[in-house]
Amino acid sequence: VATIFEKSFVPTFFSMGDNAWLDCEDPDESYTFWKKHLLTFNERKDLGWPELEATVSRNQDHIEMYSFVLKDVLVIGQGLPGEGWSDDHAWNQWNVYLDENARWMEKSFAENEFKAVIICGNSSKGWNERYFLRLEKVAKQNPDIPIMFLGDEHDFQEEPEFRGIPNLHRIALDDVVTPTLITVDPYATGTLNVFTYDRRCPCAGNHRPTELFTYTTGVCAGVCDTNDLCMNEDAWSVLWGEV
Repeated sequence: VATIFEKSFVPTFFSMGDNAWLDCEDPDESYTFWKKHLLTFNERKDLGWPELEATVSRNQDHIEMYSFVLKDVLVIGQGLPGEGWSDDHAWNQWNVYLDENARWMEKSFAENEFKAVIICGNSSKGWNERYFLRLEKVAKQNPDIPIMFLGDEHDFQEEPEFRGIPNLHRIALDDVVTPTLITVDPYATGTLNVFTYDRRCPCAGNHRPTELFTYTTGVCAGVCDTNDLCMNEDAWSVLWGEV
């Protein structure tokens, strides 16, 4: 993975998910690989990247938790994977780990000045409910700050006013081929205008593949099997080679 992303043109950050961590045969060993190869990948000096122009802070005990402010946008990295297959790992005291995530999020809000926030996690499902109750509280305490939770649920999902909070917006990316370009304008009015994003598949038509309200429709040329919302396509054919 690190070798693939050496081709990136900009400093690159990673967020851990359960499939490549807690679902591994030895989650503790997997975590050491994350620490060695990916969690500080943005610090590489040998790839010719431009300067980030931001100071990155990391949790002393959990380096997957980071934060920085870039152009008035606070970016927070969290360790919020989905539920793993086994409890036999150092994170089996999950509530303690979630509380540390929440403390890092609260600390990042308290110690920085910003106009918008992106929180990079993985899963927003019930397994991590303890964390999201505290995020709700922080969002309500900062009603004028647009907040996006950026996760991954294997198919694209969008939820404005996440958990009924006007300034909290959630999107979950798919995990097949569709890249997502997110643009943040912290000076725009309205959360939906602050966070805009473009999902263009690599097919010949270069269209936006979903029929969600934020996209125009198009016809797929045949290779963008991203999720059930992709028109005329089936993600399983790409994932498992089925016709």
